[in-house]
Amino acid sequence: MKTAKEMLKEMQSQITMAGGLFYQYRPCRKNADIIYDIENIKRGIVFAQTPLNMNDPFDSQVGFSVKAFYEDCIDKLIQNIEADDLSKWIIKYLLLNKALGQLAKAVDYINQAKKYIIKQRLLAHKTNLPLLDFVRNNTSYLYKKCPKELRSNFDKIQFTFLCLIASGFSNVDVDENTIGQMLKMDDLLQTFSNQIADIRTTRYESFLREFISKLTVSCFSSSGWDNPLMWAHYANSYSGICVEYDFEKIHEYVGFIYPVEYSDQRPSILLKDVGIEGFDLKNKEPDKRIKKCEIDIERLLKLLLVKDSCWQYEKEWRIIDIGEANESRFINLPYIKSITLGMNIDSVCKRLILDTCKINNIPCYTIKASIEDFSLTRTEINIDLEEDSFDRIEYMEYLGNSVSKSFEKISKLGDHLQIDMKTNAVNATMLQTLLSTALEALVDIYFMKSNFNHVYNTEMNSTGEKPVVPEELMHSIKQIDECVDQISKMFNAFDLFGLLQNGVIALGNLKNLSKIKQQTKDTISSITNLSWGN
Repeated sequence: MKTAKEMLKEMQSQITMAGGLFYQYRPCRKNADIIYDIENIKRGIVFAQTPLNMNDPFDSQVGFSVKAFYEDCIDKLIQNIEADDLSKWIIKYLLLNKALGQLAKAVDYINQAKKYIIKQRLLAHKTNLPLLDFVRNNTSYLYKKCPKELRSNFDKIQFTFLCLIASGFSNVDVDENTIGQMLKMDDLLQTFSNQIADIRTTRYESFLREFISKLTVSCFSSSGWDNPLMWAHYANSYSGICVEYDFEKIHEYVGFIYPVEYSDQRPSILLKDVGIEGFDLKNKEPDKRIKKCEIDIERLLKLLLVKDSCWQYEKEWRIIDIGEANESRFINLPYIKSITLGMNIDSVCKRLILDTCKINNIPCYTIKASIEDFSLTRTEINIDLEEDSFDRIEYMEYLGNSVSKSFEKISKLGDHLQIDMKTNAVNATMLQTLLSTALEALVDIYFMKSNFNHVYNTEMNSTGEKPVVPEELMHSIKQIDECVDQISKMFNAFDLFGLLQNGVIALGNLKNLSKIKQQTKDTISSITNLSWGN
């Protein structure tokens, strides 16, 4: 296993070869999500989430080929028995088909092979030659002329073994019972079958579930800021942003940084990847029958980095780390080189992004579509000149009215919920509407607070003194603070998970409620940390 220093050096080399610059495309909608984006840009961090939330259902889910798994198990198990190659192949063939529930089909193939070689021996006028000898003397010819179904399911060596098995049943009918009796391996097959089933449920699947639950992933693209598909798919059809990071400035461990590999074949994990090297079935202690080995974490992570070739346009890289189960994290990544705005970005979102770029001294660009071809260009924005095109005071008045309407709606919904709770049942649809409305109000408050801060700081910078805030505005500020406080109290009053556990939710979707609850909590925290006039 490589040391952390060796891995970092190797990753830095790969990053340099890829150009060093990596990109995150963000949708930038005017909702709670933009608050996280702006706050993360300000703080120089990126969010890393569980791979279970990815938009591709195959993402970070290592392929589980049942056949490949059983073959891997059987290959290691039959190493424990002393037998010739033919006997081992017979055991593997029968055991694999038994484990897959296809033993009847395996018997059918043996019968097909038996009928075929008997017919070929008759056509060759060699009926006096034992069937086993006939097969051994004519393997190439028999495979060349064999039925299409056998040829499509067996290569030449496998077909030869199949015919050798069939030749042993020249005088008896072939069925599951005769196979077991003749080869005297019923007990062995059952022992192996039980062992494999136990490995799959107690060692293999449980390990994968636990391992993936501990991963966090943050995704980037090395395709540049001018990838039209990325703008369309991940930046809300050119209404979002593209954040450019300089990974060559990373000189300490922030996680495993690797490119995604694209393939038409889904990789399948092997036993050694979950710490199983082999078996010792002779050991009388069941816990010691499995030979363990060290898990190569780096190899296992790379298995999780294989995606279908249809995603190749993303040219994706990932920062992956291992932590506590089902816990997201933030990665310290203050290496933003630029931010590019989509041509269709909302004017308010644009204003907040420009403010953030100005405070953090980040160059900001706007994307443009060429009139001559299908290429994209970008032009740097003069943030100071852009200021005149946006009336912040008028927008704050609009937000104030929007917040006021939201709280009227929240008040009415709250009254209805109180009545419903007396019947020991909560209408989860109504609760979801209440929380969603509260979240909308919090987003408006965040935008209002950000705009107020800009006006306040601009005035202070121009006069050198703290500006005098009109009494009416101070009253509004006080009301807004009280609103946030009320939402926070209301939010804490509804023990959502407690209600769910007690079975009193009457209607609604648990996933949606849980998501809104977390968004509300995070948004309250962001607003609280954003002080007036700072």
